[in-house]
Amino acid sequence: SEFRTVRDAIGRLPPVAAGQRHPSDPMHYSAGHKASTLETIMAVPPDGGSRPSHVGPACLRRAKERNGRAVYEDVYGRLFWDRPAITITAYARNPASGRYVHPEQHRGLSVREAALLQSFPDSYEFAGSLDEKFRQIGNAVPPAFAASLGAHLARELETKTPPTTFDRG
Repeated sequence: SEFRTVRDAIGRLPPVAAGQRHPSDPMHYSAGHKASTLETIMAVPPDGGSRPSHVGPACLRRAKERNGRAVYEDVYGRLFWDRPAITITAYARNPASGRYVHPEQHRGLSVREAALLQSFPDSYEFAGSLDEKFRQIGNAVPPAFAASLGAHLARELETKTPPTTFDRG
């Protein structure tokens, strides 16, 4: 019944414009977006809003016409402040890859935001290009999960008596 929300993870971070680095945190920056991407993002309501079906790339409108209903409904979607984040993947840098738009600001997630949503510590730094940083974050086992699993395994190993013989059966 208890979960960490997007607000818990990133709500205290200062605002930053798309493509700009925050001066006090070199990991708090997002991709710079094309004007058309920014226009699409600005049309998405804050706090969990989804892309209106008449907004965005023509390929999405064509796919809707072919299928008779909206497709790829989460692309350009905003995260909800008071819910857990969706799974952060290596593609989380791109708003067209899923619900990876900041709940209020008109941009995709910053490196720091993606890392905090994955439970990396505030001070953790990643190396490489923007894509490489997002790949490291998205492909990682979330540190909080890894710690919890490790603690569970350690408790199990402490309470079990190891076998005295090897059973080949």
